[in-house]
Amino acid sequence: MKFYCQACNHVISLEILGTLEEGKCPKCKEIKGFATAAIETMQNFDRDATMLNESDFLENRSIS
Repeated sequence: MKFYCQACNHVISLEILGTLEEGKCPKCKEIKGFATAAIETMQNFDRDATMLNESDFLENRSIS
């Protein structure tokens, strides 16, 4: 599977994605994130998104 940097459109593999330092693109060093579609294919797509991490889910988890 390929992932595209949302800053420079650099393509990386899933294996490389898992080893990135602080989530930065290895080419441009930005942390805008990665998507499975290239930037030009997402022109009509609303690119505003909320980033979630595991702490967001753990804080809202209800213990039953």
